[in-house]
Amino acid sequence: MLLSKEYVNKVNRPEKILQFGEGNFLRAFADWMIHKINQETSFDGQIVVVQPIEKGLIELLNEQDGLYTLYLNGIKNGECMKEHVCIESISRGINPYIDHGEFLKNSRIRPHAICIIQYDGSRYIL
Repeated sequence: MLLSKEYVNKVNRPEKILQFGEGNFLRAFADWMIHKINQETSFDGQIVVVQPIEKGLIELLNEQDGLYTLYLNGIKNGECMKEHVCIESISRGINPYIDHGEFLKNSRIRPHAICIIQYDGSRYIL
């Protein structure tokens, strides 16, 4: 069963962040942090994710309404912990290789917007 708004009571929030990349690091670190900020503060924002390479994960993320499960394992307050969290910080994803117009429309940085980019040294041409 895929995650979707049908099964999870996802809160729709304003799109305040444009993120280039949909890999594990960004989803498990940056997107998780935005999820926590939304839960614990009045930030109230979601992420629009741009797929940086032609073969990426945007289609899968969009099929799940931007939802995914994060598995956290570690030590918290001196105790071992394991936690599964449904992350709700992504509103949608854009594949600029298929929908270049949507990418251009959303690439205009709004005042006070946040942009997240993970650069691995690769050369991306859009």
